[in-house]
Amino acid sequence: MREIPYERLSPMLIISNFILCSFINVGGIRVIGEFFADSMKRSPVTFGAILSRSFSSAAFWSPYFSAFSIAIAYSSSSPALILGIGLFFTIIVLLFWIASFLINKPNEENLVTFSKNDILTIGIIIFYFCLLVISVVLLSHFTNYDVILIISLVSIVFSFLWCVVFGKFMSYLRALKKFVTKDLLNIREEAFLFISIGFFASTLMNISWEIHLPTLPGNSPFFVFLFIILFNLVVVAIAITGVHHLVTITIITATVDWENIGVVPVIYAMTILLAWWLSSMISPFSPPNMITARIVNRTPFYVGIYTNGLFGIYVLIGAAIYLTIINSILS
Repeated sequence: MREIPYERLSPMLIISNFILCSFINVGGIRVIGEFFADSMKRSPVTFGAILSRSFSSAAFWSPYFSAFSIAIAYSSSSPALILGIGLFFTIIVLLFWIASFLINKPNEENLVTFSKNDILTIGIIIFYFCLLVISVVLLSHFTNYDVILIISLVSIVFSFLWCVVFGKFMSYLRALKKFVTKDLLNIREEAFLFISIGFFASTLMNISWEIHLPTLPGNSPFFVFLFIILFNLVVVAIAITGVHHLVTITIITATVDWENIGVVPVIYAMTILLAWWLSSMISPFSPPNMITARIVNRTPFYVGIYTNGLFGIYVLIGAAIYLTIINSILS
């Protein structure tokens, strides 16, 4: 991939980072940044946009993001339905974004073709990617196990099988040892954050100080559309000031009677995921933007607000229309 012309490298990095981040979170940014930083020196702004946008878009569908579990907990919606609706829209957004890079064709003399081994490797990765997603969906649909338990077990089984099939069992054991002795200690602050916010959320919900918004005749699609827009604008605006979006989402969920508006549970779950996507992409205080800023040698404010601001507006409007249509169909 490093030999691919610049005009074709960007789409490949979007796809690669999106797939990696969907399953290993910010680790995907570190992998792409480590291997391709020198290849993208001629356009650090583009590289920064690729890293932050493709990472954040994974939050709209991936069960490997904490946002997925939070959306289920706050909406009591079907995990399989959330995954399907989110993945479909995310793919559409990425395809439109990729198309913008393919308008200008590279010089035919510089084109690099994939070998059979390259194609086989890509095919294997795509196969495992699809199998992983399908396994989570089917198990969550046909069993009564908690979705977090399913995701955890599938992750362990798939990583084990991957290493066994490719003869990397000893590497698997070394990676497991490193995770237990080092990496696990580094995420204790994040675990404490979600535990404390979860306690905060349960406290707010027990107070029962809900804001009952009016119900328009026929559950007006315009009102649902307006709710999605305002919800996201409030969450993103506060996230830009440095307050984690989970705090704002928790307060809104605890105080606003969203079902009275005519919003079905799965669409409320998708609204939460959309707010997570946009906040992670635009806020200069989000971890992915801080990592990306260091990789491309720009400030987090530049990567978040300047680079992704307009793109975030397009995503917000498009997603609000998409979710409003689905809400009308399901209701």
